Amino acid sequence: MTTFEKIQKAALARLDAGEPIEIILQDYADYEDELRPILAKATGQPIRETAYSAPKAKHKNDEQETSFVPLLIGVGAVLLLFLTFGAFALVPTTVDNFIPQTIADGDNECIGIPQAQITSGFALQDQNQQQTRSEAVGLDVESSREMAESEVVLGAPADTGTGAGMTSVVVAPTASPLGTMSTSDMAEPIAPDGYADDEVEVERYDEEADYDGTTSDIAVAPPSESRASANNVSTEPLRAGEIDDNAEWDDYQDFRNDFLDGNGTRSVRDVDTTGRQIIRVVDSAGNPVLNACVQIYNGESRITSSLTYATGMTMFFPNLNDNTRYVDTFRVIASKNGVSSETILDRNVVGGVTVLELDIQQQSNRVQLDVMFLLDATGSMGDEIAQLQGNILTISEQIDALPNDVDVRYGLVTYRDRGDEYVTRVHDFTSSVADFQRNLLNVVASGGGDYPESMNEGLDMALNAVDWREGDTVRLMFLVADAPPQVHYDNDADYSLLMQDALARGIKIHQIASGGLQPEGEFVMRQIGQFTMGRFLFLTYEDGVSGTSGDERTDLEVGDPEDEQGIGDYSVSQLDELVLRLITDEIAALRPE
Repeated sequence: MTTFEKIQKAALARLDAGEPIEIILQDYADYEDELRPILAKATGQPIRETAYSAPKAKHKNDEQETSFVPLLIGVGAVLLLFLTFGAFALVPTTVDNFIPQTIADGDNECIGIPQAQITSGFALQDQNQQQTRSEAVGLDVESSREMAESEVVLGAPADTGTGAGMTSVVVAPTASPLGTMSTSDMAEPIAPDGYADDEVEVERYDEEADYDGTTSDIAVAPPSESRASANNVSTEPLRAGEIDDNAEWDDYQDFRNDFLDGNGTRSVRDVDTTGRQIIRVVDSAGNPVLNACVQIYNGESRITSSLTYATGMTMFFPNLNDNTRYVDTFRVIASKNGVSSETILDRNVVGGVTVLELDIQQQSNRVQLDVMFLLDATGSMGDEIAQLQGNILTISEQIDALPNDVDVRYGLVTYRDRGDEYVTRVHDFTSSVADFQRNLLNVVASGGGDYPESMNEGLDMALNAVDWREGDTVRLMFLVADAPPQVHYDNDADYSLLMQDALARGIKIHQIASGGLQPEGEFVMRQIGQFTMGRFLFLTYEDGVSGTSGDERTDLEVGDPEDEQGIGDYSVSQLDELVLRLITDEIAALRPE
């Protein structure tokens, strides 16, 4: 198949998925003239020349370029320099003006944990307004931070009277750490060509042995008398189902394709995860290595880098952009503490795990654990917010009862929607479970209005407005929601970029779907969970109807619960037990028998 045939196939697939023709032509501008009649035939409508059309680079078999081309090249170079060095000083980084960042060859540093790299222009503007209000009443930034007691409220109307007591942090807009991927690169649902599975010797994906370690044997003390009872918060245990979309990869791709066929990309951001590659880093004893830097190269050009989870794993998606979509082999370099290892990744082997061994011994005498709860606090969550608060309180008590060689911190971010009392409210990490519980008990469900909410803003703050620890830290986030993000706001963050940022930084995001989640919400939450190697958890009810805990969830595309013989599509357990198991499994992965 020629390059143009592959591009034609991708363009038609995107057209079938509901993408606008002008966007498709813009992404494949070098082939616009050839694609226009093909897309016109597919739609049965003529397609006019687009306003953004510009002289295109000649294909290698075209006639010799005319004499004015060098002049155009010179002008283009000047414009490129202006865009590269001036754009970020003038315009906040958003989906609409995202500029891919070139990573210099030979740059061997990993992405790491960049702090306060907020991507939302809306949030940046609001923070600047907060700083202005603080300065107007004679407060400097540090005083404002102290008065807010580590709480950041973004998006609150000016007349709420809370501005002077809010943290004001001026954050420079930056590009996504995965700067080689643009938004247009991420929306190309194209089926992979036939792959052979016998060309490279790899370790096969094994959920029990490799993906999340074995079930933890860590002893957990029963919760003490819960603060929930004293605060009129429901202590009724919720039940939840669990799906691992990375373990059930074919089922996930069927779910993704079925959704796109029926709904297109009007309310979601599609990210092409076909061709997924799993990389696992182990030490000299074969144990998983946490926080190893994994870098992917196409020849000498670095494509991306990411930090490994506690399981020693990370992932690479070569079909995310056209620069790597048609590349068969990549160099993979894993490194930690000055020790590195290199191998070749052959993407023709689908479902395999590329393993690299480092000549080190993983140290896990004291485990650092950062746990962030990202909570939808809009009015539609009102029916279940008290139950969720009670269950999260129980979870935090059980986490706090872990052995004292686990150094735990808790964070909380709540979000609503634009026009509400606030858009996001941020409580930075604290080692005090009492402080975390006090913040949690103050959460009230209100606002929201339409169905989509500001999940983009919430995820942005939970990743970038808090102080995640660097080094050997298990970094987990639990996103609790009953609605998808609003994807059409101006100056907004983009969850599809943020989940790539989370993967790069070794932050695993588990989802907890509350009642009333509609198809686009399920699609987005499963996207985020799959991409960051998290799980899709969902509250289950009697007869599938919200109100009484049970084992079913008929409004989601999750299938049927397991019966007594273990036959079914998902297992069901108490939510607090399930969340605690996911946390202790991460710790257990660092402490093999």
